[in-house]
Formats: sequence, structure tokens, C-alpha cells
Amino acid sequence: MILGIPDPMILAAYLLCFLGAVWCIVYGVRHWNDTD
Repeated sequence: MILGIPDPMILAAYLLCFLGAVWCIVYGVRHWNDTD
């Protein structure tokens, strides 16, 4: 039981959601002023 979450699949879903949000922020900052 990690962080009070009994099911590892729920923990994996939270982790993927968090990593996806971090990826979106990083991608947005890197491509902020791209002119295409």
C-alpha cells in the first residue's frame, strides 16, 4: 500500500496522469515561441 492507495493499477493511473501533465508543461514551454 503506497500513499494509502491499495490498488497498484489506481496508483499507475495517477502516476500516468501526473507524468502526462508534466510532459504537456515541458512540451509547451519548449515550443512556446515556435513559428511554423
